[in-house]
Amino acid sequence: MKTSFNCSYLLRLVLLSLMVFFLFIDKHDGFAWIQEVQRIAASGSILVQNQQGKILLDINSDDMYVPASTLKIITSLCAIEIMGKTYRYQTELYEDNESNLLIKGLGDPILTSEELDILAIRVNASGKKSFKGIGIDVSFFESPLKIPGVSMTDNPYDALNSALCVNFNTISVLIQGKNVISGESQTPLTPIAYDLAKKSGKQGSVRINLSHQHSDVVQYSGEMIAAFLRKQGIIVGNAIHETVIPKSLIPFYVHQSSKTLEEIIQGMLHYSTNFIANQLFLTLGAIQKGPPASLKKSQETVSDFLKKQVGLNGFTIVEGSGISYENQLSARQLMKVLLDINARYPNLLYTKDNMQFKTGTLKHVKSIVGTFPSIQHERIYFVVLLKTQNVSKRDNIMMILKKNLS
Repeated sequence: MKTSFNCSYLLRLVLLSLMVFFLFIDKHDGFAWIQEVQRIAASGSILVQNQQGKILLDINSDDMYVPASTLKIITSLCAIEIMGKTYRYQTELYEDNESNLLIKGLGDPILTSEELDILAIRVNASGKKSFKGIGIDVSFFESPLKIPGVSMTDNPYDALNSALCVNFNTISVLIQGKNVISGESQTPLTPIAYDLAKKSGKQGSVRINLSHQHSDVVQYSGEMIAAFLRKQGIIVGNAIHETVIPKSLIPFYVHQSSKTLEEIIQGMLHYSTNFIANQLFLTLGAIQKGPPASLKKSQETVSDFLKKQVGLNGFTIVEGSGISYENQLSARQLMKVLLDINARYPNLLYTKDNMQFKTGTLKHVKSIVGTFPSIQHERIYFVVLLKTQNVSKRDNIMMILKKNLS
């Protein structure tokens, strides 16, 4: 009886111990969930750590990978540190001796219809009542510009970056048969918008980008500004030309963006706008090394910042949005940037379901960086870089991480 009792007791004790063990490894520091993450990640790279810097998961964290749009957190950190979070983009307005309105673009990425409405109201308030024509100065950016990864398509993310760009260098129209109307109530349909819509051969709601001809960017900017000035009763001639404004001229009005740099970055990160990211990237080079903005100047500026201010080395950054497969960073490098930006600007990243994050999606890349709270009320920081076409792999890894670490 005694032997039977001891065996039964020991068996129950062993079974209980095994249950506790498997519960422990499933929920905390064991191998089951880690092995599942490793299986899903395959040849990818993952780095997870807690608030104290303890590494909770490390898979190929020093290998180089394509970051996709998670690169935008680097562009954001560089921009806000170099330019300042209260920085406001400017657009300068001049009048020459022949009564032409001259406009110098300085890279404002959000010169939208709403901004042009404000600009026109203030030009009217300045007392200007007529202009013979409009001259557009885009010399603040090098031309032509070719952003790595940007193609010659009609997709909005392939719009041409330029020193003066209206509505992200895109045109929204509704095409019904032979009829074309503006796709936005606040945006007038200008002659070039109508012509490009007709040439597109498309029907329905269409957004056309100005990616094919530099001259289209100049023409559309001039036509849009003229339309809003006329709305205020200002007479504007039809002639629009590209020019370089003499340094001797003094602007009669300098338009400041209604949004601060911090607000622009928050929107850019939320919607992952490639066009805005590269406007910021190009502006950085011009500010640090003088105009005209160029990819080379911006690459050097961002590289210098990351080496000196964040302590990174051995990376490759060719543009600011993450659209190029030439960009190369490791999970450990991205973790340093994530920790830095979270410490300095904790409300910059997009927040959803108590998680702050930035995703990245290219055809062969799925990535995500960010932070979520743990049950101990501390933050868990993560970087996930996957070589895959399957976005569900990224989602499944995040579900496992949150289940076992939060």
